[in-house]
Amino acid sequence: MVRAKTLQVVWHSKEPVYSVDFHPNGHLVTGGADKEVKVWEVERGEDGYASVRHVSSMAAHNSTVNCVRFSPTGTHLASSGDGGEVLLWEPQDPSAAQAPRGPFCQDEGDALWKRTAVFNGHGAQSDVMDLAWAPDGTALATAAIDAEVILWGTSGKRSGSHAGRFKQHKHFVQGLAWDPAQQYVVSQSADRTCRVYALKPAAGGRKAKVSQYLLPAGDTARDLYCTQTLSKRAMAGPGPAGEGAKPASHPLFADERVNTFFRRPAWSPDGSLLVLPAGVYKPSTEGRELNTAYVYARGQWGAPIMHLPGHTKPIVVVRFCPVLFQRDDAAKVAQQDGAAAAAEQQGGEGAAEGGAAAEGGASAHPFDLPYKMVFAVATLDSVVLYDTQSVLPLAVLGHLHYDSITDLAWSSDSQYLAVSSRDCYCSIAAFDAGELGTPLSSDQLPSHIANRVAAAQRRAEPLKPAAPAAAATPAAPRAAQAAAPGTGKTAATAGTPLAAAAPAGATPAAAPAAAGVAATPAAGATLGQPAAVPASGRKRIQPEPLSAAAVPAAVPAAFAAAAASAELGSQPAAKKPKRVVPEAVGPTAAVVGDSQQGGAEPSRIPEPLAPKAGRRVVPEQLGGGPAAAPPSTGGPKPPRRIQAEPVGPSAAAPPSAAKSSLPAESAASGKRRITPTPLHPAEAVSQQWGSTAQQAAQPAASELSRDGAPPSARRITPIPLASDWLSVDFERASRLELEQLLARAADDDGAAAELEDRLGSRLQFGTAGLRGLMGAGSNRMNAVTVQQTTQGLLRYLQQQEPERLAANGVAIGYDGRHHSRQFALIAAAVCASQGVRAWLFSELVPTPFVPAAVQQLGCAAGVMVTASHNPAAYNGYKVYRSNACQIIPPHDAGIAAAIEAHTALWALPPRVADPLFDAYEHPLVSDPLDMVASDYYRRLTEQVHHRTAAANATAPRLAYTALHGVGTPWLLRAFEAFGLPPPLLVEQQCSPDPDFSTVSFPNPEEGKGAWSLAWATAEAGGAVLAFANDPDADRFCVAERDAQAGQWQPFTGNEIGAMLAEWVLRKYRARKPSSSSSAPSSSASASASAGKLAVLSSTVSSRMLQAMAAKEGVHWEETLTGFKWLGNAALRLEAEGYTVLFAFEEAIGFALGQIECDKDGIAAAAVFAELAAEVYAGGSTLAQHWQRLRERYGAFEYRSGYFVASPPSRSAAVFERLRAQLPATIGGVAVQAVRDLGTGLDTSRPDGRAVLPWQPGDLMITYTLEGPAVLTLPYAVRRLLEADASKRGGVSLKSLTLAPHIQAKKATYAVTIEVLKHLPVLQRLLEDTQLLEGGGGGGLTQPAAYVLVCDLLFGEGLRPTGPAERAVIKRKADLQASLQRQLDAAGAAAVGELLPSAGPDAPHPRTARVNALKMGVDEALQWLRRPPPEHAQWVEVGKQAALDGLLPDLLAFPPGTDLHNHPLVDSGALILQSKASCMPAHVLAPQPGWTVVDACAAPGNKTTHVAALMGNKGSIFAFEKDGKRVERLRANAAATGGAIIDARHADFLSIDPEAPEYAEVKAVLLDPSCSGSGTAFSRMDYLLPSAAQRLKGQAAVEHTDERVEALAAFQTQAILHALRFPALQRLVYSTCSVHARENEGVVAHVLPEAAERGFSLAAALPGWHRRGVAGLVAGAEKLVRIDPHADGTDGFFVALFVRSSKGGAADAAPAPAAGSGGGSTEEQQQRQGKKKRKKHS
Repeated sequence: MVRAKTLQVVWHSKEPVYSVDFHPNGHLVTGGADKEVKVWEVERGEDGYASVRHVSSMAAHNSTVNCVRFSPTGTHLASSGDGGEVLLWEPQDPSAAQAPRGPFCQDEGDALWKRTAVFNGHGAQSDVMDLAWAPDGTALATAAIDAEVILWGTSGKRSGSHAGRFKQHKHFVQGLAWDPAQQYVVSQSADRTCRVYALKPAAGGRKAKVSQYLLPAGDTARDLYCTQTLSKRAMAGPGPAGEGAKPASHPLFADERVNTFFRRPAWSPDGSLLVLPAGVYKPSTEGRELNTAYVYARGQWGAPIMHLPGHTKPIVVVRFCPVLFQRDDAAKVAQQDGAAAAAEQQGGEGAAEGGAAAEGGASAHPFDLPYKMVFAVATLDSVVLYDTQSVLPLAVLGHLHYDSITDLAWSSDSQYLAVSSRDCYCSIAAFDAGELGTPLSSDQLPSHIANRVAAAQRRAEPLKPAAPAAAATPAAPRAAQAAAPGTGKTAATAGTPLAAAAPAGATPAAAPAAAGVAATPAAGATLGQPAAVPASGRKRIQPEPLSAAAVPAAVPAAFAAAAASAELGSQPAAKKPKRVVPEAVGPTAAVVGDSQQGGAEPSRIPEPLAPKAGRRVVPEQLGGGPAAAPPSTGGPKPPRRIQAEPVGPSAAAPPSAAKSSLPAESAASGKRRITPTPLHPAEAVSQQWGSTAQQAAQPAASELSRDGAPPSARRITPIPLASDWLSVDFERASRLELEQLLARAADDDGAAAELEDRLGSRLQFGTAGLRGLMGAGSNRMNAVTVQQTTQGLLRYLQQQEPERLAANGVAIGYDGRHHSRQFALIAAAVCASQGVRAWLFSELVPTPFVPAAVQQLGCAAGVMVTASHNPAAYNGYKVYRSNACQIIPPHDAGIAAAIEAHTALWALPPRVADPLFDAYEHPLVSDPLDMVASDYYRRLTEQVHHRTAAANATAPRLAYTALHGVGTPWLLRAFEAFGLPPPLLVEQQCSPDPDFSTVSFPNPEEGKGAWSLAWATAEAGGAVLAFANDPDADRFCVAERDAQAGQWQPFTGNEIGAMLAEWVLRKYRARKPSSSSSAPSSSASASASAGKLAVLSSTVSSRMLQAMAAKEGVHWEETLTGFKWLGNAALRLEAEGYTVLFAFEEAIGFALGQIECDKDGIAAAAVFAELAAEVYAGGSTLAQHWQRLRERYGAFEYRSGYFVASPPSRSAAVFERLRAQLPATIGGVAVQAVRDLGTGLDTSRPDGRAVLPWQPGDLMITYTLEGPAVLTLPYAVRRLLEADASKRGGVSLKSLTLAPHIQAKKATYAVTIEVLKHLPVLQRLLEDTQLLEGGGGGGLTQPAAYVLVCDLLFGEGLRPTGPAERAVIKRKADLQASLQRQLDAAGAAAVGELLPSAGPDAPHPRTARVNALKMGVDEALQWLRRPPPEHAQWVEVGKQAALDGLLPDLLAFPPGTDLHNHPLVDSGALILQSKASCMPAHVLAPQPGWTVVDACAAPGNKTTHVAALMGNKGSIFAFEKDGKRVERLRANAAATGGAIIDARHADFLSIDPEAPEYAEVKAVLLDPSCSGSGTAFSRMDYLLPSAAQRLKGQAAVEHTDERVEALAAFQTQAILHALRFPALQRLVYSTCSVHARENEGVVAHVLPEAAERGFSLAAALPGWHRRGVAGLVAGAEKLVRIDPHADGTDGFFVALFVRSSKGGAADAAPAPAAGSGGGSTEEQQQRQGKKKRKKHS
């Protein structure tokens, strides 16, 4: 039986207790308002009740402790409190902390745990309310009242760093839960929402996605993003009656008024269910609101599958028991019968509101799992126990506390449930063995859970081996492992991690001390069963069922049938699957009430819990297999060799405590994984944690370390502290550097920060290898990090290419930077120490020589020590694969994992590593320089040398700078091989100088600073060209002197790339004519290959190469930035039969495909010198040659720049802000598409996913803007036709031709109108003449052809200014003949007779509002009809102006009148505004002095109209959530004189109408976003081709679709929000839509709530003739409707809500102020009449 009592001990000095948690060893930890964290030992007395004994107190918090949580592994304790405090604790004695429950050896009160870290992220005023550990203990989530959730790394190099930060909540965040499968994190807030954060889909397909969940959570937490918001509309009851009425919606959760600080949700231990507290449920509009907890099925966020109603007080905490139990089907039947009987007896309102079963009856339970789970639900004063097999509660524990409950915690063996409370006490419920059920043994776990749990065990951090545990006494039962009654099997705790089961009968000393599993009980002990205890006379709390109203709401019968047949949780028959597809665990979500969450969409991420049978992801053996041997507790760990371990169904490996170094894709793919250990056991260095006998294996006599010290002294931890670093770094200068920092760190904050920067993390290895500042520390380039990196590289190569590594070794080169040669020698020494050949260059070489060596010698890898063009303080370590290309994913991750897995340094051959000795004396170190250089220059002259020495001898003179790098001797040799005259050398910069003494930044892209000496040398020597290489000579740049201007002009990388590409292609085809696109290839394979030519460029480079390739018939591809992608793409194309001639990126990197697949500044310089020689020989300059290329292939503009981020981590923050909200415009130009290679988004593609490779977190976003730089007019025509054909809204003649980025707006508008008028004729002309066949010549496109042909035949004619114009002029005769045939066929004399008539869709009159703030109506008419002499040209326009008959401040002009440049418009006295748009302000009729809100203000025409009607007296709050539109609103207000307008950058729905500053708001103008269907025929849009097919009349009124429905929901929300202003008198709702769903439908939906607030409809504009659609809403005759086809203005809708007077009808609109121009005479008369009638009544 369950025995629960409140323990009357002083828990926290008579202060509230806010949190409790159990350690896997059974200790209870509590946190409270006394600022302490306390540890207790829980025992069970003879009476069967639990008792506690204080063990330890930790006082490190400065304020109240709100939450305490042990990590799943038990190795850490986290505590959080007020003031933003988050502390991390570790045990003082790990063996004691991991020991089973039992007597403690230390005195009471001794601190068992020591504080090891403080996480500062929440503000000092932010109380941290809840914590959640990742399942593997490598990350921690914190939630605070600052409305933020922060994810922290807690292990390794990520400890204390932000892995993620979420700011979506708008109120206190009060609860967190981390999914056991590591895919989701959920947070609950007082803002009545629960947010679900999910891992972003992994790159690389499903296999990579499976592996994503095998990585440590600390590594993947940065990939979480908010995928769902659970807030409203779930389980909605029936709505108001009436035809077409929708079900009412209601919030899912209670608001901030709940009397609790916490809302603590919980995942089930198998990850299939999520239970959310603080729920509210209203089954119908008439029913009362119930407190509940909602149950969601994993990944099914559309609606909860059930809820737990009937509780009288709000639910605040949910906790699942960590033990899985066997099913009890007999008990289930009995409970179902009881539930059915209870539901039948209840009936009436109780049944309706309590959620009694419908159709399916009480037996329709949504869970059908192969096991049973138990969970506790705490309200403010009671605890209710449920299981997943019954719809009835197991028990209710009531009257335990007299103040609210704050937290729950289960012990890992399910014996105890602890409850904390604000009444200063805790209570503990104790359960007898078997009372909750029979625990599953470990070999009974379903395989999908066993696999996940085992994977989490492998991910978990290694624990320090515990000392042998003392034998437990019978009075101290084990906490985490016991045998099932009568079976002798090990009980399985589903909480992660799960260690391998120990054999039955094993002694505690022999069992592994792993988290969550203690030693097997001594012989005779049974599962969770304490020694027999005498019966107690104390009255116990009996398990009692809740009332029928408390029965969990059953699901519909349809779902019950589906659940019964779904075999949820069952395992499919073993068979070989076609692919690994993770399956969801748990029930499919039932749709209860409304099927869609507010703001939520169904998850698109496949669930990762249950891999299909036959393809196990985790190789550990679970269950009945033999147990792993216990770890040794002393002596050195025996070293292991790197072994390839298969991952698959047959793999059975013992659980490992070490973090896996498995690359991201390996687990799912079945590839071999790395077991990272030294290659030579004799040279391994032991790092046994917690061992007193720590010694290294004896090294060979000839293989001591560089300084002669034994290897045992050389140790480094993953995050080295200063003392650890000094123990392994024996470089004198490096040690002195660190020692000086240490000496200053105590008093110097700057020194302390630098020390943290150097030692707090490791220099990251990526696709670029290593690159960073040189200096001491793990985050710097130095001898230690270079050695560790080379060791990891060799481990990885041993796994990937062992044969090639053993046969051909590694090529190593270096440049002239500080320490480059030393680092290269260390890399060679590491190779030699492992028996691997090192091809070490004996001289400084260009970077291209290393991939050349890899290619020629067949090496397994290449290493180049260089930092390219970075400043002098930097160095780097670049890695090439055996294909002679730079590494790409996943190889970078594999190498990085191998580096991190084991950082202990190997012993090195001293004569190799020491620069004072000759490294080549070692038999495994060789110099490849001569053979590589000879082969390199041979291929250079054979493949890309195209002119004779005699021809090249006349090349123009040029100067050359190596920018203090290595390029000079190698470029001179290339010029000599090509027969080119030697260049003038810049003496100050042509010898290696590691300090780069004459430049601040040795990059030729930097402009004059890098070029000044080269230009001076060139001018002194009479040279017209200047060449430059960067310091490692893999980049090339050229500048030319403009003789006329007397200035030097460097060419950009795009310009050089285009010139080189054209040269290489032309010369290759001249040498091999069979490669011509028009010539058929021969039968020979060489010729066939030559016929398929390809060129490549990176995604940030100019598209001129694409245009060139299209014109020349060459294949072009785009890749990500960097030659790692270009080179590998080139190899792929070569494998497909292409000859890749050229590749480049705009950062002056160029690859001649016939030489190698990496950028090469030496080859590029030699080839470009030949190109220049030919250009100058022809009498041209390079600038003239470039212009000819632009004329041939098109003009492409490119601008680049950069900002230096210091530290580099700031870049990530910048991109985080960019991703938070995608911009609609940039610089006033609309954004057409966004491609984000850090999230995989590409909005230009139909599926929205990027084609280029992407990785989470990559810092690369591309914005595609509307409108090219050259042809604006064809662009506008094209966009109009495309948008019109797709029936996409928001695009019109005005929006495109008069957009802000259009320069010549008037000309653009006029030409576009003419094209659309003649479009039917133009289409027939193009078809008849086949003008566009074969590309049309000159790159002619269809939109350009429409514009040019229209101008040629019907306009002012064309001039041959470009290739497109010349192509059209050439066909003028054909076009004229075709036009004549059209005229003859139609019997027409002129072209006008061929054009369609306007018909009923004639354009509307042009209208303009007189701005009363600037000028009166009479004054405006007088100015128009008699303008001042300087504006006499406007007199004819003014004569046509007429007053509108309804709106007294509106003027009408004939259709098509152009007023854009009118003086009155420019001055703000006239506002170009349609008649319909002017109506809402007149209907609102605001009085001077009022406070008014314009809810959706921009661009501000209606806002300024309201200000004019108020005479600029009072105040207007104008809200707009778009920043750009806010600026436009403010500009309009300033231009029109609207001084009372307060434009605010805010979402109207986010403001609080009841805030004090809005207490006087009397009127609201609400014109929210709508479909715009009323403006479809405004202005000249009737010319569009689809005008004839568009909906009109009644069809348009009745139309609705998904978009219209969504808009209507938003509009409804906006009205209801506006009605909340306490002093509100008048509300005007308007749309420019003709759809009834957005108009009458919205008004009908809000009328009931408006009536409750005292509002009703009032007649708007009584003088208007067209009213609302009868029958759709009561009071339709009071609404205003405008038909765009019949009423001469845009389609519009206006409704007026007026607060009713006491006992009377709605007040009519008051008359506007005198002279304001508001309202017609008819309106004023009707108002006066209504007032008189009201007075007499």
